[in-house]
Amino acid sequence: MTLNPDFAEAFNNLGDAYKEQGRLEEAVEQCNRALILKPDSEELHLNLGNVLLAQGDVKGALSAYQRAITLNSDYADAHYNKSLVLLLTGEFEEGWQEYEWRFKSPEIAVDIGSKDLDIPLWDGSDLGDKTVLILSEQGIGDAIQFARYIPMVKERCARVVFECPEGLERLFEGFGDIDCLTPKPYKKEGGHFPDARIYLLSLPRISIEAGSSPAGVPYLKASDDNVNRWKLIISGHRMKIGIVWAGNPAHGNDRNRSCRLSDFARLSRLSGIDWYSLQKDHGKEQIRDMPDGMNIIDLGGELADFHDTAGVITNLDLVISVDTAVVHLAGALGKPVWTLLPFVPDWRWMLDQEDTPWYPTMTLFRQTEKGDWQSVFDQVADRLETCLKHFRDE
Repeated sequence: MTLNPDFAEAFNNLGDAYKEQGRLEEAVEQCNRALILKPDSEELHLNLGNVLLAQGDVKGALSAYQRAITLNSDYADAHYNKSLVLLLTGEFEEGWQEYEWRFKSPEIAVDIGSKDLDIPLWDGSDLGDKTVLILSEQGIGDAIQFARYIPMVKERCARVVFECPEGLERLFEGFGDIDCLTPKPYKKEGGHFPDARIYLLSLPRISIEAGSSPAGVPYLKASDDNVNRWKLIISGHRMKIGIVWAGNPAHGNDRNRSCRLSDFARLSRLSGIDWYSLQKDHGKEQIRDMPDGMNIIDLGGELADFHDTAGVITNLDLVISVDTAVVHLAGALGKPVWTLLPFVPDWRWMLDQEDTPWYPTMTLFRQTEKGDWQSVFDQVADRLETCLKHFRDE
């Protein structure tokens, strides 16, 4: 920039670098400097929107994305990012419409997969005796959350085939509205081919257009044998709580959404609770160095898949977790679950509220400042003390 003070992209890149470092005010300043030099660049407006959203300025982000769309009406990334803000603020009808732009966003489309299948897209109409293939997309939590819409599909066709992510096979075998599970990625081979296909996260848009409601909670369950197996391990008269502190490190926002096991130390000092770790893979190593006084029963290594996790959760009184697939599983099972959220949450948790329309048994605990997990655990500790009093009185 010293050599070329009019190089807008350099200021934009510097803003990106500051954003990655969490220096958001400086990032906004650099993005605005870039836009002074190049005000008609849709890419620069998009980047400003991303920085403003990370800062928690939802209105500013939405305005920046809309400006990018005004400059280029076919700018898929701006439409997609706009959809996330609309969904975050509860503007579901327009939000789900804009969310369809994900298929045209090069970055997002990579996570969707199965794009080149020679099967017509389903528009939500009644197909009578035909078969619909539901393609899963993105993460395990997404598959669990939006499986609630599968009964709506079954009402409009004779047979539902579900592309099932690895780890969910045994759990989804018990889903009554699925006629056939097929491994992900779906391969068009063998016998009967589907007559139409639909992506799982397109079902909310179709549901709104059709005026129908998704299935109520609970809509998933573990088998009785699995529940009884874990009941032999999870027993006693103390309150039984499962915890998860870290998500998949490959997730783009994992450094903000994950905490550390040591953050749970304050809670572990409360008496009358048996603590069970449901943490698998990344983050599990923290158990070796957990703070003195913490006593956790580690079940993570014994969980073969999410059906096992469902069996464990069914035997617990409560799950406390950061934003991972486990909270979706607990919510879909209809179990009490407390979800710990970063300052700027994922779109599905919306803003400023303790409850969520997705899961009636879920309570949301939010950071009041970026990176401030202490305030979250202060809230959780106060609520948990009250719950313990009621638990002991029962």
